[in-house]
Amino acid sequence: MIALVAVHLLFHREHNRVAEELAYLNSDWDDEKLFLEARRIVIAEFQVITYKEFLPAVIGHESMEEFGLYLQEGLSYSYDYDHKVDVSISNEFASAAFRYGHSIVEGYLKAGIEAGLLGSLCHPSTSIGIPVAIPLDDIRFAVYA
Repeated sequence: MIALVAVHLLFHREHNRVAEELAYLNSDWDDEKLFLEARRIVIAEFQVITYKEFLPAVIGHESMEEFGLYLQEGLSYSYDYDHKVDVSISNEFASAAFRYGHSIVEGYLKAGIEAGLLGSLCHPSTSIGIPVAIPLDDIRFAVYA
């Protein structure tokens, strides 16, 4: 479960990094605009990871093809977005199927010691409550499940 928390933390930090860069490039933007633009960019990054990395590994390339889930390549852009479509999920999905991600998190972690170097395996119970077990200040440090 802590690996899932680490991924959430990673995306929060990415949002802050993007917001800082946008603030540098657009000094006339207020906090609300910076927040929303950074949010939009990070959501797009998350969607690319989901559709290029995660879904093909979980449901396979055949299902990706069958349901047209691959992203467009190159500089093409889709105008398929429809703000009138209800994108909410059912209570049944939220309560059961959506929890699938939690079941694929392994019980042991590999703590990134330096960029490109992995430390030893540790169980979450030995790292929870020990801030130095998961470095917080450098995005190069990560936790891998």
